[in-house]
Amino acid sequence: MFASYARQARKALPPVGRIIAGGIPHGGINARDALAAMPPTDAIELVNVLSNPYGMGIRNGYQEFAINLPGAAEVKTVMSFYPGTVNPPVTPGPVSGSMSLIQVQAPRAAVPTVNGQIFACTNGQVYDITAGGTGPWSALLAAAVTTDYWNYINFQNDISNFLCACNEDGGYYVYGGSGFSSGFSSGFAIDSTVFNKIQAGSTPGKISGINPDLFTYCVSWKRRLWFIEKNSTRAWYLPVQQITGAASMFDFGVNFRHGGSLAVLVSWTVDGGEGLDDYLVAISTQGDVVIYKGTDPNDATTFALHGIWYVGALPRGKRCVDPVGGDIYILSVAGLSQISKLIAMGQIAAELTEDIGDKLDPLIRAYMQTSVNKDGWFVKMIPHEQMLVVGVPPQVANAGAIHLALKIRQNAWSKMMELPITHYTNHDSLVFGGGNLQSTIIPAGGKVMLMFDNSLDYETLSDTVEGTLIKCRIVPAYQTFGTPAMIKRFTMVRPTFIAQYNPSGHIILITDYGQLAAWEMPVTPVQSGDVWDQALWDQAYWSGLNQPVHKWVGVHGAGFAATAQIDFIGAGGTLVTAIDYATIEGGPL
Repeated sequence: MFASYARQARKALPPVGRIIAGGIPHGGINARDALAAMPPTDAIELVNVLSNPYGMGIRNGYQEFAINLPGAAEVKTVMSFYPGTVNPPVTPGPVSGSMSLIQVQAPRAAVPTVNGQIFACTNGQVYDITAGGTGPWSALLAAAVTTDYWNYINFQNDISNFLCACNEDGGYYVYGGSGFSSGFSSGFAIDSTVFNKIQAGSTPGKISGINPDLFTYCVSWKRRLWFIEKNSTRAWYLPVQQITGAASMFDFGVNFRHGGSLAVLVSWTVDGGEGLDDYLVAISTQGDVVIYKGTDPNDATTFALHGIWYVGALPRGKRCVDPVGGDIYILSVAGLSQISKLIAMGQIAAELTEDIGDKLDPLIRAYMQTSVNKDGWFVKMIPHEQMLVVGVPPQVANAGAIHLALKIRQNAWSKMMELPITHYTNHDSLVFGGGNLQSTIIPAGGKVMLMFDNSLDYETLSDTVEGTLIKCRIVPAYQTFGTPAMIKRFTMVRPTFIAQYNPSGHIILITDYGQLAAWEMPVTPVQSGDVWDQALWDQAYWSGLNQPVHKWVGVHGAGFAATAQIDFIGAGGTLVTAIDYATIEGGPL
């Protein structure tokens, strides 16, 4: 009897499809591995989407801070002066202790109050833009300079607080916030309301031994100011705690085995096994890294060579080195190098091990091949965003500036685009940006922007432009979804967002390691409700403030491996928390 029932019972049909959790590429862009060998946590492309806690977050936007600067030229340098006599601002604490997964940055009602001073360098002049707004702006140089690229340092001694700056075409300038005398020289005062150009001479307030018009770079090391002489291998240093006086020369050229001139000097705080010490690092244009340790460069018994390493030729300019914490990052034709790892292993050994720039170095090298001698290269740490940024000249892609952004905690790289900024400055808890502000979004004109401070791009002071949502792309690594030898038909993809504004866009399925599709979606102004691809998504509006937003999107494609190209626009802070796939599995042919 039981056998009869068994023969009549129908067998369960095998499932015809699967839902696969594809995860998110929180490991960042991988330009190193073969497409078929990338981990599923990596990405082929990430544009304006950064690896954050809880998911992949859209970068924050920017707004006008100071506009109508004379000459309507690019702001190539923003200088920060923060004397020790200035008290940091007090910000009221939050009203509620609750925390949202996304932290939306609302536009400021007005320009923020800035402690200390901010200066914009453009059109051959320097302007105090601390108050922000529309100007008018007063020039602080007695005579215009030939380049707007500057290097500067805040220097404090027993007399007062100073902003010491060098123009990259040559010239040493000093600014003081409240009147000061030069070093320990008595009876000499400098105008505290302008940038004073320091002249050659032996009288108080001048520099002897060399014409300071040849200085192109300044740094402080062990209470001394050091300067780089233009187009040479020589550096000059002043007496302890003085901003003028008799300069002494030190020539690093004998240690530059690959030639070139002295490009950068950096003070490096490091534990060399004998306790913390500050080393002086000299880097040549051809990539020789020369490290000295000691105290007094006038005494050979207390100032000695520690070692010489090589990183490859540096790109144009003096912004390719940035000291961060107990390390120094060097941008060269070899990629992004960490001096601590370089010293421990040497360049070749460092290349063979995982380091902070490992996954992106091939992309940096490719950019360098065509643009190493163009302006716009820089490396800059932005603590406000826990992010290290590598700037690439706009000419590389003919699409405006590209910033390669490393989220430090996640050790994950992304691209930031649609940011017409070629220079960042940290000031207090704020980040200011200047650069090539002629773009499809921003009209031409001299401007300084407040960066990463709201959810939209290009908020204006006049509110005549509401701001734009941010154009993004996510392309995870190809996946075979556990069956690399089987063809799969992909029917749907479901991204999950947590959003303040409703994102909109479209999804393209790419199979078997094909090429990415072109951008097809323009950036549009903020709307009350955005429709995500009306035809595929049945005209369903996304809604829900800070709530999960997810819906299956129909796609077409079949192959052994696949990924989804997700192009969308959204507000800064929006999170992508998951990407799921629906497939129907076939055979091996």
